[in-house]
Amino acid sequence: MYSLLKTKLILILIILSPMSFGYEFFLGKNAFSTENISKQLSEDYGVELNVSTVIVAGDKGSNSNYQKQWEVLNGLNAEAMQLITVSSLSDEESGQGYYTDKATAQSILKGTSFKVMVFSSDGREVLSQNKPVSAQTLKAAINQ
Repeated sequence: MYSLLKTKLILILIILSPMSFGYEFFLGKNAFSTENISKQLSEDYGVELNVSTVIVAGDKGSNSNYQKQWEVLNGLNAEAMQLITVSSLSDEESGQGYYTDKATAQSILKGTSFKVMVFSSDGREVLSQNKPVSAQTLKAAINQ
């Protein structure tokens, strides 16, 4: 009985862990989380911010979907939109701008070669696609 209960608890924790803690990403050596980036930056700057996060994950930087999604993101005014854009590659860590480590990229990709995810300012996942999305789709997801 105890063993069955322990197994169920472990399964629940495994299932809920990405939803409960978001994804960790970095700027230099500073760590952030999709779950509380608004709070972190608001405390750092002393101003109330409502920051959304887009993570673009790929198996490699040369992945055509990865490159197409960055073209779309580069056409947005991320600062005006209070939008953080994060690179997540399973074959290398960018080290430039916001980025995840390779293990996080592998966790996001779950065996696929590309994924784009949008997290609201309160850390909720509001979009997850395995193909590039348009600027209009990104803006609609952010404004949910």
